[in-house]
Amino acid sequence: MLTGCASIFSGSTQDIGIRTTPGARYTITNSYGNQVASGTSEGTANLQRGVGYFSPHAYKIKVSKEGYQSRNMDIEPGMNPWYFANILLGGVVGMLIVDPLTGAMYKLHPSTVDIPLEPAPQGSTAAETATGSAVKLAQQPVSRFDYAAQQVAKQAGCKLTDSAEVINHQTTETLIFACADGQKQTVTCSNATGCK
Repeated sequence: MLTGCASIFSGSTQDIGIRTTPGARYTITNSYGNQVASGTSEGTANLQRGVGYFSPHAYKIKVSKEGYQSRNMDIEPGMNPWYFANILLGGVVGMLIVDPLTGAMYKLHPSTVDIPLEPAPQGSTAAETATGSAVKLAQQPVSRFDYAAQQVAKQAGCKLTDSAEVINHQTTETLIFACADGQKQTVTCSNATGCK
């Protein structure tokens, strides 16, 4: 009754299956922009579900192969159905403390990544092939609140064009996003209140 249901049944990490074009290399970066996994063609990456109290982890996977256009894909967090079992079992401690701390309240999507690559156009340079069609926004997270703040900015109608400018305060972070219409969207995040 005092233990988090999601922590028991799912754990704080999740295996993500990866399938790519034969011979293609994949790399996965976390919310801090650090590489956490890599491999070739097929593999399984064991990824942390959360990055802190009520803070989900988001990842980016890049697949590349010489002579092919590279591709990027987001691995995004959603709610783990086992987290809601705390309500039925009366696990208030599990719901408010254990599962949010371990990150088990989240589930990463997709659980299997299948990324086929297309041949690079003739005449493209090696640099263009390596870069592919990825936008700058997908390259490097700028804050551990990056994913949550992006969702708030998108809900406010901001079509993101670049990574956020981050202003660190003692207990909060302010992320300023550039929008496609030329406007800027400001999102303030903290462990206590989330992002708004």
